[in-house]
Amino acid sequence: MTLRKIAGEAFEGVTVTLDGCYFDGCSFDRCTLVFNGVAPFGYSGATPFRGCTVQLHETAAMVLSQLSSFVGQEGTLGFAAKAEYGLPLVLTLD
Repeated sequence: MTLRKIAGEAFEGVTVTLDGCYFDGCSFDRCTLVFNGVAPFGYSGATPFRGCTVQLHETAAMVLSQLSSFVGQEGTLGFAAKAEYGLPLVLTLD
């Protein structure tokens, strides 16, 4: 799959859907980053995330919810998360 390249953008206070995009040298300040899990995404260069919130919807929320069931098991994944199917899981990046 070819990702749509977005280069050198400064996102501030907006909602950005990550699916299918490759962010090169972009910055994100107080944004809502949405990942649905329907297509990969990527980033490189100086890509700071300041005060952003990540919302996982659809497939992404389901996968994280399922992976969180391994927490506390031998070989723990090192994170805990709860999500109800159909509702976004919200993570905050400070």
